[in-house]
Amino acid sequence: MWFTQKWENQKMKKIKDPTFLEGIRDFLNIYLPKIKNSSPNTISSYKSTLSMFVDYLQQSLNYSIYNINTGLMTQENIIDFLDWCKNDKGNGTSTLNNRLSALKTFFTYLLKYKDASLSTSANKIADIHKLQDEDKGPHEYLSQDQMRILLSIPERETFYGLRDLLLIALLYDSACRIDEILSLKLNAIRYSGNLCFINVTGKGRKSRNLPLGKTVELLIKEYLEIFHKDTIKDNYLFYVMQNKVKRKMSQDNTSRILKKYEILTKKIDPSFPHLHSHLLRHSRSQHWYDAGINIEEIALLLGHSQLTTSLTYTFFTVNRKKEAIEMALGKNEVFFPTETSIILDEETIKKLYGL
Repeated sequence: MWFTQKWENQKMKKIKDPTFLEGIRDFLNIYLPKIKNSSPNTISSYKSTLSMFVDYLQQSLNYSIYNINTGLMTQENIIDFLDWCKNDKGNGTSTLNNRLSALKTFFTYLLKYKDASLSTSANKIADIHKLQDEDKGPHEYLSQDQMRILLSIPERETFYGLRDLLLIALLYDSACRIDEILSLKLNAIRYSGNLCFINVTGKGRKSRNLPLGKTVELLIKEYLEIFHKDTIKDNYLFYVMQNKVKRKMSQDNTSRILKKYEILTKKIDPSFPHLHSHLLRHSRSQHWYDAGINIEEIALLLGHSQLTTSLTYTFFTVNRKKEAIEMALGKNEVFFPTETSIILDEETIKKLYGL
């Protein structure tokens, strides 16, 4: 009786001002995908920030979900929210700036489509500036020897050892973002003569072709023979089985895999840093740079086009990418570049990463 009465009371509760929550729903389900044609990753990023902002309103300001309203989108609350994300959630400067940008975009949407009264707060919110990143020096990256140690640890002759080795090797060899690798399907692995390459869709749905070294090409062939005997081209390259269906592997799964090999590598090299997918991307770009590949070409390999002209972008084909890597690293084995003492300075890093 008590449970039934409590449930009825909950059911009778009403949201006092549904404009804010309806705004979130329409922003994520209509405005971004259908009007702005935003990518699923972009929409997911906005959703994450808006969910966290609601959590902040509930946990820090003690607002019930029934009382949250558009009037809470104030300069003071947004600044306090960013502090909460930094201090309580451990968000870095880049993530905080992304969250600020997302909230500003959502506020503009609310003002334009849902609540004109927000115009009184518009100037104050527009005045919130991006945070300045602390000078952390050059990006951390793995040395040549550390890469060799790391790649020697997965047991290639075992089922999951082969998978783990390919995952790490492909992340490094391609310098791709983690979601670009996890989103790869079998039809993205392509051949042109003796050249093996992958077709990657990156940020902003931009597509690029990346040549692979012979080491990784052979690993892929070995992996496909074991993990993809059905050769269904629409299957994800890396997957988990759920109800006998191959599903896309999650980033949480890859983090657990990398953590395992970080621990094992530290037993050999105690100075080995925290292993994450972006560290492999940093390492590959640093090794390319050390080997003499110019910044413009590295930017294209990484999926950044800010440094390039349309002419360069047009003619930097997959074959040219392969030639650039081979010219710098040698034709026999492009997987392990020759290390030099060159360290990327701060300004070069900013250019390399599109800043």
